[in-house]
Amino acid sequence: MKTGKLPEAVLLRSVIRQVKHRRDDVLAGPAVGVDCAAIAPGDGEVIVLSTDPITGTVKDLGNHCIHVTANDIAASGAEPIGVLLTFLLPQSLEEPELRSMMQEAETACASLNMEIIGGHTEITEVVRQPLVAVTGVGKIRRDVFLSPKNMYSG
Repeated sequence: MKTGKLPEAVLLRSVIRQVKHRRDDVLAGPAVGVDCAAIAPGDGEVIVLSTDPITGTVKDLGNHCIHVTANDIAASGAEPIGVLLTFLLPQSLEEPELRSMMQEAETACASLNMEIIGGHTEITEVVRQPLVAVTGVGKIRRDVFLSPKNMYSG
């Protein structure tokens, strides 16, 4: 396969159609063009989740990863609450670079009233440059949540 996003037909056939088990409290799951999932753990609020690998840049990586995920959550109408960060780092990375990425992420989170709520950090031979996978969490009142399956052009 080619580098980059999967072609839509492959994504549908080999990824989305393989997800078959469903739960009533999942309001929005995997779909083409949908950047967030949504679950309703109770009656009052919907939890909105988004996940992205940040692969296009190393410059300002900590700042960039937070804004990409906060944007996905905000575009769903939800308030971003926090992020889980997974850093996969090459052996060549030095500790000051890691510290700088985390400081950028923390500064971006503070400016958006978000919190880094967890994650994972490891050095691995599998990557040649830092790779950050970000999972964002947001919330919205259930009575104003608009499911992606009910959205249409116009």
